[in-house]
Amino acid sequence: MKKFILLTLTVLTVIAQNLIASNSLILTLEEEKQLDKIEEIGSKDLLQALRLVDTYIFQNTTDAPTLFLGKLYHQKGNLNMVQGRYADARNDYYLADQIFLKLKYSAGRTKALINLGTLYQMEKEYLKAENVYKEALKQAYLLSESEYLIPNILLNQANLFDEIGKSQQAIQQFKEVIELCKEDHQLTLKGRALHNLGNQYLKSNSIDSAFHYFNQSYNIKKLTDDHSGQINSLLAFAQIHLKENDFRQAELNYLKAEKIALSLKAYQDLVNVYNNLFQFHRSQKSFDKALEYHIKFKETEDQLKNNSHIKTVDFIEKNHQLALEQQLLKNEKEDQQNILIGVLIFMILFIVISVLLYRMQMLKAINAKQNEEKAKMEKELMETVQLRIEEHNQALQSDVAFKDKELTTNVMHLMQKNELINNVSEQLMQLDDPQMNADSRKKIRSIVYNLQTSGSDEIWKELEVRFEQVHHHFFDQLQQEFPNLTPNEKKLCAFLKLNLSTKDISNITHQSVKSIQVARYRLRKKLGLINSDIDFQTFLSKFDSGALTVQEVQDMY
Repeated sequence: MKKFILLTLTVLTVIAQNLIASNSLILTLEEEKQLDKIEEIGSKDLLQALRLVDTYIFQNTTDAPTLFLGKLYHQKGNLNMVQGRYADARNDYYLADQIFLKLKYSAGRTKALINLGTLYQMEKEYLKAENVYKEALKQAYLLSESEYLIPNILLNQANLFDEIGKSQQAIQQFKEVIELCKEDHQLTLKGRALHNLGNQYLKSNSIDSAFHYFNQSYNIKKLTDDHSGQINSLLAFAQIHLKENDFRQAELNYLKAEKIALSLKAYQDLVNVYNNLFQFHRSQKSFDKALEYHIKFKETEDQLKNNSHIKTVDFIEKNHQLALEQQLLKNEKEDQQNILIGVLIFMILFIVISVLLYRMQMLKAINAKQNEEKAKMEKELMETVQLRIEEHNQALQSDVAFKDKELTTNVMHLMQKNELINNVSEQLMQLDDPQMNADSRKKIRSIVYNLQTSGSDEIWKELEVRFEQVHHHFFDQLQQEFPNLTPNEKKLCAFLKLNLSTKDISNITHQSVKSIQVARYRLRKKLGLINSDIDFQTFLSKFDSGALTVQEVQDMY
């Protein structure tokens, strides 16, 4: 039963996801109208169309990608490419491709990638163009209706092969495009492929094949009223006739091309035709005609440049106006957002301040009463603590006095023990007779040495343990104030705190009285007591006095 429920939920989830995906790939009627409006305006005023598409993008940018937003970026890329703003166009196609990829919209991806590949090819980034065309072809094969897109991609690839010098691959690809273009709506594409194939054969001096394909392309261009394409075909025919030394026919083709270009006012094509006529008459040594067409060539070129300059200035002005409008639109939206945020912040602050003021009034009354009670309690606590401190310190002083007496008794006992060890050592030393054998003398001296050294160490260890039991913090406080004291000097301080005489210290440590006196002098110097009347007992009494502070007593309770 559980497995059946899980399977049912999985199927419903997949169906829901498919429904959402299919809905995300459908444009509303309003969105279709807006896209048509951009295309209509773009055929008349590119910059106005660009302003409009930027407005739509600004209004429809959301976290979730939509088909409409992807198509807007694609149209913006087309507009920028026509204007020659290739970097902007590339960025727009990137954004469109990313949106279509997220939506799994292969048709949109294919068209965006074709245009992106064309841009790379125009910028001579051939490797990138080739990779993009391959990806576009991969996407096109995923579509059910790809009879137009696939030949278009293959034609672009063939042109790319031609540019990078792969002639055989270009010829093969052009022929594949021609085979695929079987429908009437593909005639223009087929005509371009035939013309480019003719150029390949013309480069290899295969005149008959070149003429055959140029002628087929020319007939298609006449059928589809592609006048600009007819001019290119006529120039190609002229090149073939020149190679066949049929100069009369070549000139006629040039003149036909001139007539069509003049009727169209296609100045760029006219510049190309005049340049070809100039080169033709110069090669025929008809210098008057050559000069005539060279003058026409320069005049038309200057006119073209002038028109281009005017268009450039107009483009800059309109582009500046577009940037200003975009910035104003952005600023307006930011201002609206800032106003909304400001209102929200003001409302939040008003509510917070009101609540805080009310709570402050309430807390003020409560705190006044609590402070009064707290002050009374603190006073009673301080009196109790002070009393406990006094009682505890008195107890400590009594305990320390008792332990000091006990420690002094222990010291006296240790001194007697040490004196006994010294007497035994002296008696053993008297046995050290030069007439004894060397091993016996060595053993006696070893015993004496061990008695004195081990006895001294054991006495000090026992004394140190007992001393620290009475004066817990003595060594820590002494180390904190005089960190440079040596262990022997600290030991001497302990003896002096117990008010032991120099002789007593000498007996305990097995050092001479003179050595102890020198050590006392050095210690007095380190403690800063050379020019002072303070004795060691008084000075050392301040370390580990045994009294407690208020905080220590509070911590105890």
